[in-house]
Amino acid sequence: MYIDQQYIKTIIQNYEQEYISMLCKERMLPDIRDGFRIVQRRIIWAMYNLLKGNNKLIKSANIVGETIKYHPHGDQSIYSSLINMVNDSSNQIIYGKGNWGYRKTLTPSPAAAMRYTEAKFGNFSKKYLHYLKYAKLIVGETNELEPDFIPVPIPYALLYGFHGIVKGIGVSSIYPFKYEDLIFRLYLLVYNSIHKIQKDMEKIKEDIDSKLKNEYPFPFFENLEVKVKDLESIFKRGTGEILVLPKLEVDSKKGTITIEDVCKEINISTAINSLLKNKKLEKIGGLKIKDLSRGNKMKIVLNFHNKYIKNASIDFNSFAKLIKEKLTAKLRYNILVYRGFNDYPIVGVDYWLLYTFNYFLNYHKISIQQGIESLTKKLNKYLLIEKVRPLLQSFLENNKKITSSLLNKFKKSLSKTLSVPEKEINELFSNTTINSLLSIDFDIPDIQKSIRKEQERLNLKNMITETYNFLI
Repeated sequence: MYIDQQYIKTIIQNYEQEYISMLCKERMLPDIRDGFRIVQRRIIWAMYNLLKGNNKLIKSANIVGETIKYHPHGDQSIYSSLINMVNDSSNQIIYGKGNWGYRKTLTPSPAAAMRYTEAKFGNFSKKYLHYLKYAKLIVGETNELEPDFIPVPIPYALLYGFHGIVKGIGVSSIYPFKYEDLIFRLYLLVYNSIHKIQKDMEKIKEDIDSKLKNEYPFPFFENLEVKVKDLESIFKRGTGEILVLPKLEVDSKKGTITIEDVCKEINISTAINSLLKNKKLEKIGGLKIKDLSRGNKMKIVLNFHNKYIKNASIDFNSFAKLIKEKLTAKLRYNILVYRGFNDYPIVGVDYWLLYTFNYFLNYHKISIQQGIESLTKKLNKYLLIEKVRPLLQSFLENNKKITSSLLNKFKKSLSKTLSVPEKEINELFSNTTINSLLSIDFDIPDIQKSIRKEQERLNLKNMITETYNFLI
């Protein structure tokens, strides 16, 4: 029996590629449209459904239980993602109460069990998730409705970072930027692309120029200094190297080095242990290390004072330099994202900002259009009431006793007289009492003026100006 080995190999490779594609969409890479991995998006959707506009603290176990309806991949995978989202200290989308773990110490402690912690949406979510209610819903893998993506102004991964390895595709490494810096960079790109046709946007340009310190914003690591070799490459091509320096307080008189903060990519305990095994320090002994960290405020004191050192073969300044070098994080951007099956592009920050903003602006437009539709319905209702009133008053004057059959005949006559479908007349009378139809107060010119104002907001320049003022 002949077996075509090459054919079998091709089939296996195709299945493997399909499986990798599915995983990329389902769990691994951030989506180019919003920067979320699917588990993060499902956590937000679950919280949105649980809170229903009432933003109060709820047990993490409830959040995990609701999320698993959409994400059937185990409660621990969901809870670990929730922990990471809560521990993103700047601009929290999700605020947590309780013990969510302490990382900035020599002996990191894990978060408490999900039944002991609580969470709710953070203040930043009001701005960041403003258009979540308009998100397009699709049927997910558990046959539940969930957002295809969330309309956000800035990709989530650019604000909070991401690191993942995808078999057969590569490594995706994204490190955070400051929200305000990315907003100013985004609108600078928008202005540069449309200012020829929208010349009256100079106010935005002047505001950006006064607030954006550098043409290309620096990556943001709270309290830490960042050095970048090629910032333009990160924004244009999605690749580039950065150095994140530790925050140290060096006191040569006391012979102490206080480590106040390091990049979260650095495991402080492993770094110090490997440092003490360094050949330059092979004759050192008795170095006193005090961990005075409290919560997520790091304070680790290394005492190099003579009374703690035996046969030191390195001076204090060289020791301090070695500490700084060891605790400096050398990171490389490789912004690999998910855009569709078999499509995982490496994108620059600029491209990603504009790509996401295009969706965000479209949903801003949808919200205005829905407002116009609502005002138009109200206007049509009041115009109809204006026509019905004199006929209704005449009907009541001529009929002292009103029966349901008499009223139904009157409705049919209204339909013919006013050339309005019976359905509209019936809806008007079912939603409003007769007394209200006669007494309700309204201002039709004012509603028409409001509609014209809303229609003016649909102008591209006005939409961009509105979103800029809202997001900053």
